This record gives sequence, structure tokens and C-alpha cells, in this order.
Amino acid sequence: MNAWPLAALLGTVLCACGSTPSSTESHAVGQQLNDAPERYIVAAVDNDSFMAGGHAGSTPRGYDGLTVYGPTSQALDLMHAVESDYGLREITAWPIAPLHMHCAVLEIPETANRESVLAALSHDTRIRLVEPLQTFITHSEVGRFLPRPSTI
Repeated sequence: MNAWPLAALLGTVLCACGSTPSSTESHAVGQQLNDAPERYIVAAVDNDSFMAGGHAGSTPRGYDGLTVYGPTSQALDLMHAVESDYGLREITAWPIAPLHMHCAVLEIPETANRESVLAALSHDTRIRLVEPLQTFITHSEVGRFLPRPSTI
């Protein structure tokens, strides 16, 4: 019996498990942002992409002809240049395809004043949107974070 097919299947499964994002990582990022929200800003740059295949199903290959959802290399380069120029560090990022934007939560240097960084970025022509990171508590979280009123 040839063991190669079994070994290939096992290797594929292990690779898939290794590349699956961990929910622990997202909780750690969320906690980091909640601990010191004044150290973070949200910024966005243009993320225009050209889809050669047109709309879904408009090519013989159907959905295979569409580009991958995500930031373009130009958007990534632009965001990295902004980070470098202002001493910022990306915490997390995501594309907003319908708005043709690539957004990121950026940590500002400890020695920098957030309002000054926001003002400078708002005048930077590479930046499409910049604002302070806003935090909030949902109604379902109130009981976990605030003391519940006592009932007598």
C-alpha cells in the first residue's frame, strides 16, 4: 500500500490547522485597545483595485476570475509609508471594499500627543480618513463591567 496519499492528506490538514486564525489573538488585541484607547487612532488610505473579471459569474470561470478580497499592494505600501513617517505601529487592519479603503488601527508613539498626530494626519494627502479610536460598551456587556443594582 502506498502511504503517500495518506501523508499528503495529513500534511494538508496540519497546514490548514496551523493557518487558522486564533480567537485568542483577537481577544488579546481587543483587551490591548481597551486598556489604553488614548494611544490608538484609526486611519484609512485608498484601496482601489482593478477587477479584470468584472462581476461574479461574468466570466467562464465564474467566481474564480475575481480578485481576492483584501488590500492592494499599493494600499499596503501607502499605509506602511505613513506608519514609518509618523512612527506609528499597526495593531490590526482590514479592507472596506465598497468604500475602496484600507483601514488600520495604529498605535501612536508614547512620546507623541494623539491630537497632534491626528492633526498632522488630517492634512496628509495620503490619508483618506483619520480619527481617534472610540471605545464603547454594549448593552449586553454592562452587567459584566458595571455593578448591578442591588435588589432589596
